[in-house]
Amino acid sequence: MLIARLLVAALGATGLCCSAATYQLEYVSKAYSAFYAGLNRHGAVSGQTDIGNLTFQAHVYENGSIRLLQAVGDGNTGKAINDRGDVAGECQQNDRVKACLWRADGSVRAFRGPDGHKDYITVADVNNAQQVVGYAQSRQGPMRAYLFDNGVSKDLGAFDGVTSRATGINKAGHVSGYSTNANGVFHAFIHDGTQLKDLGTLADHSFAEDLNDDGVAVGRADVSNGERHAVMFKGGQIIDLNPLGGESQAMAINNHEVVVGQWGPVGSSAAFVYKHGRMINLNHQLDPVTGEGWRLVSAVNINDRGQIAAIAKREPYDFHVVLLTPMD
Repeated sequence: MLIARLLVAALGATGLCCSAATYQLEYVSKAYSAFYAGLNRHGAVSGQTDIGNLTFQAHVYENGSIRLLQAVGDGNTGKAINDRGDVAGECQQNDRVKACLWRADGSVRAFRGPDGHKDYITVADVNNAQQVVGYAQSRQGPMRAYLFDNGVSKDLGAFDGVTSRATGINKAGHVSGYSTNANGVFHAFIHDGTQLKDLGTLADHSFAEDLNDDGVAVGRADVSNGERHAVMFKGGQIIDLNPLGGESQAMAINNHEVVVGQWGPVGSSAAFVYKHGRMINLNHQLDPVTGEGWRLVSAVNINDRGQIAAIAKREPYDFHVVLLTPMD
């Protein structure tokens, strides 16, 4: 707890705790080992529930309750949810992993990665056109970004022809992600439907984790002092969202260019929201009633209403998914 208190003090001392909305905290579910949570414009959150003996089943949390999705294979995860209520995630079947799309009409579609990358598949995002992105790989091969559309998994390529990963997709079908280049250095990209566009970097590696409908991407990039900072990729520029220093990464952006992510080292990080040019520690913005006893370690998603899906901890217990809703 001393480390956590020092971290909060540091955030306040560097001006990262400015005035902002107060957020009501709503408990969703246990986070287990993976720090993710899908979130749509209606405030529905996708994830997973342990139904016994660490067997997971994909779920949707909405209107205060969890609804389990149809079980497929030996275990499921619900990684992303679109505004229609379609959920994309993974389905474990024996020793292989397929991607699954649970449609809002109740049907389920399972699929694998593109040729040469069919053994394991990870889902990152789904848009309202039911296009799904993530990465896939063979048993001994590198990961490769893919786009699943109209029943076909398409290999999105890589700068060096080897390794890439897709992380987000917008309404136009443009995809964010990152890939190694010829020098083995990761660079953030946007795939515009035709080819990968290199978004550049500030020093060495850069990574794009999400993009909005205007094509503005966010993620993280190495800077000259060796730290890795949350950044925004906009109009051909890379904007450092954390110029005051400290490790940070941006995880998601909405269509108002409000960004969420985490600041600080693993184990003592704090969730942030970036708006109006300031990085704000979300722990300082919690409603004192619903937020009592909780510590927000990472903000992983945000919708256009300003609702935030976050990972939180209540000492000394495990990590949990929570939904933050602005109160003003």
